[in-house]
Amino acid sequence: MNPDTKRKVLQLFPSPIFVVGCAHEGEVHAFGGSWMGQCSFDPPILWIGVRKDSRAHSLLDLGRPFTINILSAEQVKVARVFFKPPTPTEGRFGTIPFHLSPLGAPILNDCQAWAECVVRDKASPGDHTLFFGHLTGCGLNGAGAVLTTVSSGMKYGG
Repeated sequence: MNPDTKRKVLQLFPSPIFVVGCAHEGEVHAFGGSWMGQCSFDPPILWIGVRKDSRAHSLLDLGRPFTINILSAEQVKVARVFFKPPTPTEGRFGTIPFHLSPLGAPILNDCQAWAECVVRDKASPGDHTLFFGHLTGCGLNGAGAVLTTVSSGMKYGG
C-alpha cells in the first residue's frame, strides 16, 4: 500500500473537531480531538480516541469523568488552542472561559454543545486508546454547523 495514498484517503473521512476535558486529583486538562462517536443507544455510550503518550491518557481511567465539547463551525481559533502545547503563562485554557461539569470535568462556556461521560471501558488496538464513556449529562448552547476536519482544514489521521 502506498503510504501517501493511505494518508490522503484516511484524511478524507469527515470527523468533528472537539475539545475533551478531563480532571483527576485537582488537575484540570483539555485537548483537541477528532476521533469520537456514539457506539450504543442503551445505555448511551460515546467513545474517544486518545494518543497513548499524551498527558490526557494518564488522566483518563475507568470510573473517571470526561467531557466532549462540540465546537461551532466558527470556533477554529478555539480549537487550535487545544491542539497546541499549553503555554507557561496562560496554561492549558489560555483565555478561554470554562466551568466544571457536575462530575468535575471542564466544559467550555462558549461551546455549541457538551456531553459528560464516565469511563466505562477501554481498548488499546494501536497507538491510541479508545475510551468508552457512559453519558451522564449533556447540554446545548447553540445551533448550526459544527466544526469538522473538512470545514476547518485541520487534519489528524492517516
